[in-house]
Amino acid sequence: MGFTNESIDVVSLGVHARRSWILFEKAFSSVDLGVIAIKPKEYDPSRWWLFSAGVRNVISESIAYLYARFIFSPPSK
Repeated sequence: MGFTNESIDVVSLGVHARRSWILFEKAFSSVDLGVIAIKPKEYDPSRWWLFSAGVRNVISESIAYLYARFIFSPPSK
């Protein structure tokens, strides 16, 4: 792929950060990977269950996380 960096930081929106880390880790296993999570503007992440957008994001991202963690595998090189 021509990727020569030894480390990268991935910037991702709050609840998506963990899944982003997993997917990038699977794709670039030889690279030191960091993740920077940005706070959502639609709701307070420390009280996400009080906001419709927070509940929707957490539920959908939980399902997507499980898929990324246990089912997804990147194509062979």
